Amino acid sequence: MKYYKFKGATLYNAIPMFSGVSFDPNVNMVSIVKDFKNNGYITANIQDICHKELMSINPLEKYTYVEFDHEYASPNCDPNIYTYGYSFSGGENGIFRKCQYGKESFEYALEYAKKFWNVYKDNKKFMRIVNTYAHEYSGEKSKYTDKSLRDFLSYLYENNQVNDTTVFIAGDHGFALMGVYKILEANDWKAENDLHIFLN
Repeated sequence: MKYYKFKGATLYNAIPMFSGVSFDPNVNMVSIVKDFKNNGYITANIQDICHKELMSINPLEKYTYVEFDHEYASPNCDPNIYTYGYSFSGGENGIFRKCQYGKESFEYALEYAKKFWNVYKDNKKFMRIVNTYAHEYSGEKSKYTDKSLRDFLSYLYENNQVNDTTVFIAGDHGFALMGVYKILEANDWKAENDLHIFLN
């Protein structure tokens, strides 16, 4: 029940996950990426959104963002799949699939992840994968990414790429946005709206 909430709780859940300490706006919270880098890990951030983090970190004066060694984020800023705000029809929260040149944008992110893994196959690796396909109005898009993510993790196992590695998979809430689930007052929406828990 620690992170049960009665209003938007992204920061209260994300900060412990990204810094290892409970959210406290009066205490300096440092990204865990610093610890991995200090311990000899090559780090990578792979995501399907046009942000540095899972959420906007600009208002957090006490949160110290630590750059990853490698990042895949900027292609998601393509205006064909990203528009700022909570548009129902377009952008990262819209109901239409996020595709670029015939493939899901998340598939490109995982292709980059495979290249990272192959280049640093003999190194200790830390990778954070951020997928926010559930952060949209239709409630349909998450199913499109399940197979891609499963295939990527299978690839790591099949190619003996799981030693000395950490893969951190993060996503925001599920059916909590205004959309068909809220309109229908579905039980799934009611549950998700009060319990924003991340999948790790």
